[in-house]
Amino acid sequence: GDVLSTKPYVSGAAYINKMSDFCEECKFDPRTNCPITNLFWAFLARHQKSLQKNSRLRMIYATLRKRSDSKRRHDTDVFRVMRETLNAGDVLTPDKLPLMKEGES
Repeated sequence: GDVLSTKPYVSGAAYINKMSDFCEECKFDPRTNCPITNLFWAFLARHQKSLQKNSRLRMIYATLRKRSDSKRRHDTDVFRVMRETLNAGDVLTPDKLPLMKEGES
């Protein structure tokens, strides 16, 4: 719609946990297995072409560029599994999410 904003408002699990009470009853732990942080990085990567020119996102995109290829692949895998699970009308649980492969970081 017609919205004026200078910074897309997306965040990782740590910020949501700190600034809200959403994590208290959740099956996911924001420090270990919450998919929100992976979704955050996957969103930024998918929309990099249109968002990276925003000066208020410069620091976030600098951090994204430093993110390892294996972490970026994992972010994409988490996004794909979460989208497929929710589109199918299923409940997302920690055991349905892909794990980082051993030795990757």
